[in-house]
Parts: sequence; C-alpha cells; structure tokens
Amino acid sequence: MRPFAGGEGAEMEFTVEPGMEAAFGGQVIHRVLSTWALVHHLEWVSRRLLVEHFDPGEEGAGAGVSIRHLAPAPIGSVVRVKAVARPSRPGHLTTDVEATAGGRLVAQGQVFQAIWPADELHRRMAEPPETSQP
Repeated sequence: MRPFAGGEGAEMEFTVEPGMEAAFGGQVIHRVLSTWALVHHLEWVSRRLLVEHFDPGEEGAGAGVSIRHLAPAPIGSVVRVKAVARPSRPGHLTTDVEATAGGRLVAQGQVFQAIWPADELHRRMAEPPETSQP
C-alpha cells in the first residue's frame, strides 16, 4: 500500500431515498436516514480514499466502525459524507468521518479498514466459519 499523506480525504453526496429509512421487519419506523444506510455511505467514502493507495494485488476489508448518529436527515435530504485519513499502522487505514445535511452535523466517528493481499483475503472469506465445540 502506498502511504497516506497527512489529512488526505474524500467526499461524496447522496440523497436520502425511500428504502434508506429506519425499518425493522419490513415496517418503517421513522422516515429518516437509517443508521445502517448512513454507515454504508461512511464506509463507502472511506473505501474511495483507500483504493487510490492499493499496490497491485491488494484489497481492503472493513475492520470496524464507530459512529455517533447525532441528528435526523429526512427523505429527500442531500447528505455530504467525508473521510479524512489519520495516522495508522501498516496494513490499516483509519478515517475520521462525518456526515452533514443542510449545514447540520448528522454523524461523526471513525471507519477502520485492513489491507490484505487479495488472494489471501478471498481465500479467508471462502473458508467456512469455525464451529464451537461443546
């Protein structure tokens, strides 16, 4: 992986659409951006920053998310998400992320990603999960 310069970032916008609402069991609870859809976009903007730094044969995978969802974004809202790289250990990328809508802070936190040789990552993902023994 090519190293990151301090403060490198990526941004993107999306519009909150039906299907992104907070819902459980097929029932919409609130007609606002759900936390899961928000996290999806925060991971996506972080990945956009990451892929520019892959060496040939590398791939990334999510390793964690720590987000505070601070305010609602109703259907139709335009949400801007951004990620800024912070110092990380080799083979990892941590981004500080935030989301805003209409000038209001919607969320902030961190996204953690790990960088792997692509063939090793795909092999590990194809392995069956470990079973616990009684």
